[in-house]
Amino acid sequence: MTTLIDAPEMEATHYGVQVAWLGEEWGEALIALGHHDTRRILAAFNRHTRHYGGLTNLADDPDATAAEWADEIQQRHAFFRKPDPEEDEDPDWRWVAYWCEADNPNARPVTLLRLEA
Repeated sequence: MTTLIDAPEMEATHYGVQVAWLGEEWGEALIALGHHDTRRILAAFNRHTRHYGGLTNLADDPDATAAEWADEIQQRHAFFRKPDPEEDEDPDWRWVAYWCEADNPNARPVTLLRLEA
């Protein structure tokens, strides 16, 4: 059974942006609720990787710059639901995100950054 979540719980809020690591299928990736300008979202994601991922910065490289990541930011829409064990989803997960079009009645704007290819 699908149980939608209106306000998905993120791991932290940095600079007013709610952020979390994204699940296994996306590899090393971050998700934020809302669409944000490049500078703000990179600052929030960078802080999250340092505080929750133990990395030096987004690239885990002290010589890397934010400009290297700007083109990797994706603004999309998703709806969130509770995990379904019948779909082999871990019931301990906070939520599962599904990409959708902006006109979906359950759509929420999200910003994504994949840290690995």
